[in-house]
Amino acid sequence: GKKEDGTVTNELKVLDIENKSEFTWNLVKQKGKPPAKRYYHTMNLFEPSRILIIHGGKDDTETMNGSSVYFSDIVAFDLVKR
Repeated sequence: GKKEDGTVTNELKVLDIENKSEFTWNLVKQKGKPPAKRYYHTMNLFEPSRILIIHGGKDDTETMNGSSVYFSDIVAFDLVKR
């Protein structure tokens, strides 16, 4: 996603809704190599296996001809094993 300052990141955060009066975003510690930084991607939860599926997106990096970098990859993230 993108941070408030416009920086593109590959951080994965989870929204903690336990405290109803104050929701907080917490960074998820990941094993292995994280996916490339991106935004404008889709992310869906495959509930039976607790796996996040991340597809596509865009990076602000420009190619030599000035066009943007778009992803067509699929990344699976296991929420149980992390």
